[in-house]
Amino acid sequence: ELDKYFTVGKHVKVVRGRHEGSTGMVVKVFDSEGLAEVFSDTTQENMKVFIRDLEESTGVTHGLTKFGEQYNLLDLVALTSRIEGVIVSVEKTSCRVLTTESMGANQKVDTCKLQDIFRKVFASRLTAMDCFNNIVNKGDVVKVIHGDWRGKQGVV
Repeated sequence: ELDKYFTVGKHVKVVRGRHEGSTGMVVKVFDSEGLAEVFSDTTQENMKVFIRDLEESTGVTHGLTKFGEQYNLLDLVALTSRIEGVIVSVEKTSCRVLTTESMGANQKVDTCKLQDIFRKVFASRLTAMDCFNNIVNKGDVVKVIHGDWRGKQGVV
């Protein structure tokens, strides 16, 4: 009987299964179970994969950009009536959303399935107010005056 064999540190691609198309580095091998733990290039998380579903690879997955029929990477989405966020990575069956529950350096990223997303938010219809009650729109240049990012500026 002939089996595939991978050592820790090998760069691999998943060719079948739930993580199909993902690439990463083998960080642990469970020979008795026929499994390998792979650190994903795109999600920066460990995934357990059957060794039979792996191939040695030199390429790196750049990740998917479309999630379901209507969502794309970097879309603004509503998870509930109070929680919104930005899709920051897309996998085959889920996406990761940086939510409005994040505060300063404490970023909250949720892994969401398609049914977890309430709706897409169209930013062109949104307006906001700054701390002086001035209207802020898309394209405006703003400067942060309070908090961790004080002194930084950017375009909305």
